[in-house]
Amino acid sequence: MSIPSEPTPGDWERLYQAADSFRTLAPWDYMADTDLFAVVDPESGRTGYCSIFGAGGAIFGLAVFLGARGFETFSVQASSQEEDLSQADPTELMERLPYAIMATFEDKADLEPKDAAKIAQLGQRYSAGKAWPMFRLHEPGYAPWYLEDGGDVRFLAFMLTQAQDVVRRFKANPDLLTPSDPSQPIFMRLEREGIMVDTWAEVPSQEPARYPVLDMDELVQRVRYQKPQKTASTWEVDYFYLPRLVAGEESRRPEFPRVVLCMDRSL
Repeated sequence: MSIPSEPTPGDWERLYQAADSFRTLAPWDYMADTDLFAVVDPESGRTGYCSIFGAGGAIFGLAVFLGARGFETFSVQASSQEEDLSQADPTELMERLPYAIMATFEDKADLEPKDAAKIAQLGQRYSAGKAWPMFRLHEPGYAPWYLEDGGDVRFLAFMLTQAQDVVRRFKANPDLLTPSDPSQPIFMRLEREGIMVDTWAEVPSQEPARYPVLDMDELVQRVRYQKPQKTASTWEVDYFYLPRLVAGEESRRPEFPRVVLCMDRSL
């Protein structure tokens, strides 16, 4: 894992330039959010699964789903587009949130002060509505947040640049993203011998869940010296997200705390 670094002025300038060039293509006029393609970033080695949204006429931009975990959240969203989620509980809705870095194009009034300040600092000028770039990291359980790592800024700039190449060719050939081999359904751009080339890829395997490492010797000792007692009590256990944002102590990024609730039914 790379150590996060502060984005440089050059990083930000390249990101805004890439976003502006991407917007002028208006890819949402002829691409749907299900026209997925992947790009492997040579700098970080990360794979971004790219989805262009805006065909519905409400929100315009590019979502870059991050790795296998991001692809899974894209798949969940794609499969639930026709579902009625009005009765879904908050935890179910939270688990459906994307794991992605997004570039959206907003009205000036919808920007946060930090976004407006960065645009002014770079001397960017926008006049039309839905033209002001906004960049956010989205992750289940957290509020959307600003890009604070230079690697993320460069990553998104590269994705936007490669997306322009795919968009132009898709417009000329709408079958560009249609696979000929069902076992490799994802159109992918990656670097070989210093140049970006096309290939096809399999659906990424789901990342295994990560659990804390247990000290088995200590666990065995604790169980050995305990005296378990039988009980007739019935316990009810639930897991859910608290539907309220809380700012963590180690990070300014607000999060939705996860709560495990255990109750003795007899009390």
